Amino acid sequence: MDTKVLASYTAIVLSSLSVASMAAAPQKNNGIVGVTKSSTGHGIPYGTSSDKDYLPWLKPTNDQEYGYSKSKPVEIGGFLEGRGNDWPAQYFSSLLGPIGEATTFERVGSCCAFQVKNPKITEAGIKVGFLDVFKVTIQGRDPVLIYVTLYAEGDISAPSGFTTRGKGA
Repeated sequence: MDTKVLASYTAIVLSSLSVASMAAAPQKNNGIVGVTKSSTGHGIPYGTSSDKDYLPWLKPTNDQEYGYSKSKPVEIGGFLEGRGNDWPAQYFSSLLGPIGEATTFERVGSCCAFQVKNPKITEAGIKVGFLDVFKVTIQGRDPVLIYVTLYAEGDISAPSGFTTRGKGA
């Protein structure tokens, strides 16, 4: 089956299921639904700042809302490429605390349906995208939620309050 056809079919099925489950789901946990868990009970993907693959060029931003707000998600991209777990894992493996502390990350689910504007994706027949929500914990601190999207590609940075493993720190 053609990759575009498969991606379109998968997205349509997931979109219809996710929209239906979002509409029916109680609005606890900020409307987060659709978590996939590993055999150990972790949301997929999950990992730490010591994982092998990371983004050495990633730099922090000064924008206090970037990644923390549903209206300013990290635009990781990768949906059509089938990189829905790889690219977020590389991104989150790059993050360290403000003074270099280790971090852990775990996808907690999806939320917040929106109209896709990326022409590559809309041309494949996908009109609705979702945000993925990740819980990121800096060693010794309370976890924070970071919003990302696979349905848009932009210049990505580390959220304010984080440093990175690479030269961009």
